[in-house]
Amino acid sequence: MVDFGSGSPAVFARIVYIDSANAYLLGTRDFSYAFAIDPAGGHLKHLYWGAAISPDDVITLAADPADWAMNTPDTIDMRKPGALWRGFESVPRAFTEEIIAQGGFRFDEPTIAVETADGRAGLILRFVKHVIHDHADHRQLTVALRDEFAGIGVELHYVVHDASSVLTRWIEITNDGGRPVHVTRAASASWALPASRPYSVRNFFGHVQGEFQIEDVPLVHGLRRLGSRTGTSGHRGTPWIAVHEGATEQAGEVWSFSLAYSGSWQISTQLSDDGGAHVVMGVSDEEMRCILAPGARLSTPRSLGAYSDIGFDKTTDIWHTHVREIITPRAHRPLPVMYNSWFALQFALDRVSLIEQAGRAAKIGAELFVIDDGWFIGRKDDLHGLGRWRPDPDIFPEGMDGFRRTLGDLGMQLGLWVEPEMCTPDSDVFREHPEWIHGSPGRFWQTHRHQFVLNLGLAEVRDWVVEQISRVVDESGCAYIVWDMNRPLPLGEAVRTTETTHADGLTQVLNVLRSKHPTVVWQACSGGGGRADLGILSSMEFTWVSDNTDAHDRANMIAGASHVLPMATLAHWVTDPQELNPVSDRLQQTASLATRFHASMNGVLGISADLRQWSDDQMAEAASLVTQYKGFRHLIADGRFHRLSLSCPGVAFAYVAPDRSEAVVIVIANPFGYGESNPRLRLRGLDPEERYVLGDLPAQSGRLLMQRGFVLDGTQTASWLLTLARSR
Repeated sequence: MVDFGSGSPAVFARIVYIDSANAYLLGTRDFSYAFAIDPAGGHLKHLYWGAAISPDDVITLAADPADWAMNTPDTIDMRKPGALWRGFESVPRAFTEEIIAQGGFRFDEPTIAVETADGRAGLILRFVKHVIHDHADHRQLTVALRDEFAGIGVELHYVVHDASSVLTRWIEITNDGGRPVHVTRAASASWALPASRPYSVRNFFGHVQGEFQIEDVPLVHGLRRLGSRTGTSGHRGTPWIAVHEGATEQAGEVWSFSLAYSGSWQISTQLSDDGGAHVVMGVSDEEMRCILAPGARLSTPRSLGAYSDIGFDKTTDIWHTHVREIITPRAHRPLPVMYNSWFALQFALDRVSLIEQAGRAAKIGAELFVIDDGWFIGRKDDLHGLGRWRPDPDIFPEGMDGFRRTLGDLGMQLGLWVEPEMCTPDSDVFREHPEWIHGSPGRFWQTHRHQFVLNLGLAEVRDWVVEQISRVVDESGCAYIVWDMNRPLPLGEAVRTTETTHADGLTQVLNVLRSKHPTVVWQACSGGGGRADLGILSSMEFTWVSDNTDAHDRANMIAGASHVLPMATLAHWVTDPQELNPVSDRLQQTASLATRFHASMNGVLGISADLRQWSDDQMAEAASLVTQYKGFRHLIADGRFHRLSLSCPGVAFAYVAPDRSEAVVIVIANPFGYGESNPRLRLRGLDPEERYVLGDLPAQSGRLLMQRGFVLDGTQTASWLLTLARSR
């Protein structure tokens, strides 16, 4: 069994310029990425991305005349006998270039496309210079290109971190000319793959209440595009894909990609008839297109690439390490146990009911009490109130700070739900500033879910949101904010005249709020899993997978999301079946309280249920489960995660301590069929030479637990919580 899980994260990040080959080598001990400058035309030629190679290997690749012939700027040469070009192919081929600028004979999927003020389209980008910056924990390469005729400068940025084997890329476009230019595409990166391989593509698909389902299909010839056009990263699939050659959890090469962005996005895969393949990813064309004024600069979101030579298990570990070490290094620890008021009270909030729920939440061990929608003035339903961020005095006669002190006496902190990007038509902000609303008056200005969207691309809107939410935090003393976003943005009629998208503006707002309130923990939500992506996690500690809280559905969505999102970033709720609580999630079909808890323990454990209806036995069982969770939540937060193989339908996850001294395993099986009730489970990530104690079983070696596994007794339950400890 291959073991990559022990030891420290990837180190030895390097970026080397090889003068003799006019080439660049980037990477860590886990991967290499190389490209070169074409001496004839100054174009950038992609050379390699895969397992680690040496500078001598790069020199060999750069000197290969066959590959250079594919990239010649002179199409006459391509007509020589035996040439690989056949007359109507894209020249150069996309899978041989670092950046594909639309224009001329470049017919493949482009990275960048612009149109000058006089209507001329296309760019011819040539090398200008490069700069390598060495920092304490990462290296950065900037390569400057320019089209003199168009007056457009393009910088390609590459970052390699000491603590991660993810390569980060983005581009910046500068209008150095004297007239505006129309940017119709500005993707963050084009990623070339080794040619002529039988690739498959794994990606997410789904819908509201059915997010993070997995699709794995062959990479077919032509162009395939995934994405979102809703203004959020979307319920139909967060911006991540993996291209692989029949890889499994523990074997095979995988190239995977993610876009750190929370707005509309697109990922294109293209396979040519001669086996060349490349991936282009960035902000969706509809959202990116803009007028770039003279002197203006446009920066794209980070495009992230990861390579694994040991299947999806290592791919997952690479992504989780990157998020933990680079994207959310200030992540909140320990993971809190929270209670949320929504599926008990919804809009029918009153002080007595809140205090009653809080008292029972404290008894089962909750540490955080989040008041969901309905706490502010005018919010008796979802028709009114958004934009009026003041506590309702009928609910909080002593103010929100007074209720916070009541929670403090119960040993809990206060959390609040907000939706500050929105306003309802009855709000002062809409009446006073209709020009702040997304859409076009008289055409695409309608409400959706009874609310408008405030345009965070405008600086004055960003200032207003910061002011409103800062006051909420200051006056309430809350420790936790759930930031929701419950409707899509309209697709605009006109090209943007600002370089700031709504998603860019959201990031700016959140960064300001985090600096003003460094102790507050922030959680994202967007109608369920509409903002469960690496972009939002750069500004918030946690996000929400789905509004579907059924334990089995949730477990399957967690398994999907785990391909890129660490469990420590995902918040979950234990909810009631609707027959026990008519205002609960109608999708919750799981009767077993233990199974509902087991599913929600795979991340931030939350409870949103009417605890007044729980029996003494249920309260005692819940308290015991919460105590168990607190005993191993450090492994959920910072352990190494593995999806395990189960001999029956269902999911199984292992969280193994970095030193492999302990682990916790959570198993949620589907209802058994055909008389089967004793599934077998094999573990992963243990030290094969050490012995482990698993429940009441005799101590046995990690090798045996990983190779043979053990049998679970499913005669009484269909979910299990198992803890392992190294034998002393």
